[in-house]
Amino acid sequence: MDNIQRGEEAEQLLKNPLLKAAFAGVRDKLIEKLEETPIGDIDTQHEIALMLQTIKTVRKYLENWVRDGQLEANKEATGTAWRKLMKRSGVKL
Repeated sequence: MDNIQRGEEAEQLLKNPLLKAAFAGVRDKLIEKLEETPIGDIDTQHEIALMLQTIKTVRKYLENWVRDGQLEANKEATGTAWRKLMKRSGVKL
């Protein structure tokens, strides 16, 4: 799978209402659990914080793939337009 395809699929995932609801639901449950955790239970607090960071990291990976795919698509489009312009101008590549 190339960067453009991966980016397009990642964008579809990020826009998917079911995945959005899953991310939000898991995050809400973790925050709820964190609020219920006793102040002295540092280990549980730490585990929940790690899980929250993992959710954020997964979302960031998807967002980065979208950005990388868009950059690659723009790069290809620019290269194609440049080659067409050079060909019309009679410049040999």
